[in-house]
Amino acid sequence: MSQQKLTVVYALTSESEKNLYIEQCALSQASLKIYNPDCTILTVVCHDTYRLIFDSKKNEYTKAGNLLTRNSLIKVIECPAEFTAKERSRFLKLSIRNKIDGDFLFLDTDTIICDDLSPIMELDCHVAMCQDLNLNRIENKIILHDIKEKYSLAKLDFNWNSYFNSGVYFAKDTKEARYFFDFAFKTWCGYRTKSFCFDQIAINYANQHFSGIIKELSGEWNCQVQYFFIRYLHNAKIIHYFNEQEQPFYGLADKAILERINQLGDIPQDTVDLIKNAKSLFPSDYVLTKYKDLQYNPQMFKMPCFKFLLKLKEHKILLKIVNKMLIIFSRFSKNPLNYD
Repeated sequence: MSQQKLTVVYALTSESEKNLYIEQCALSQASLKIYNPDCTILTVVCHDTYRLIFDSKKNEYTKAGNLLTRNSLIKVIECPAEFTAKERSRFLKLSIRNKIDGDFLFLDTDTIICDDLSPIMELDCHVAMCQDLNLNRIENKIILHDIKEKYSLAKLDFNWNSYFNSGVYFAKDTKEARYFFDFAFKTWCGYRTKSFCFDQIAINYANQHFSGIIKELSGEWNCQVQYFFIRYLHNAKIIHYFNEQEQPFYGLADKAILERINQLGDIPQDTVDLIKNAKSLFPSDYVLTKYKDLQYNPQMFKMPCFKFLLKLKEHKILLKIVNKMLIIFSRFSKNPLNYD
């Protein structure tokens, strides 16, 4: 029996050429083609995005459109006109399974491919994903509280033993997979607002509803560059660097790279060389911290006090003053601070 051909699907929404999402998608697809030259790529877009890649007056693709269609086929799916670009991207991601035929691997645009992905097509399951943050989040009470808080906002109950990341998923063309995504889509429509449109809640709620239909993939299929990815980096097939980081510490997340692609209308050779070395594109001063030392709290990095400390390190004199004050105050506690 011959191996099924790899099909990879992306959902792309963009309101302006300035946000560089088209270039980001093209960069991911270029990396995909390096290691999977015979794969089929399909980019699903909304009408507003299609206007950015196809000039209807000239009846030809724009510079961005030529960049994208170099490796990908395009399919337009109509989205509600009142939706924001973020809402449309979630709308597309959750509805794709029931809009196209055949098995496929879905990828977010903020991904870089590092290996042959064709074995995914031989999976014997309906839906497959990796754990969110490459961690069994349910084992951490603080993170579990964070998950339940989001479910509460969606007016849903969370009572399951896993929580998956929806940025990379495999979807078989089975009635079970179609029912799963239809349920997830309807769940998302039930709680979606302009300020609260997380698709991952709906995906995991559907998994709970269907008694754990999602098959867990090993972390190398979605190596999420945040906190707990390091054990999967060496064998990573897909690096997921997260688009929303304000100060990305992963090399190919650099906005300057995407701006250059935008200017050239092409992916230059030096960027291709970076793709081929994707697993080592971290700054030389990147420090690993043990989980126990960090006492990980996902909300900590969003807190004003944490952001204040990051800013404080830029002002050496003020930093010394604050440190000395803390040392003085700590002398009245049972565990005084030491500072050299």
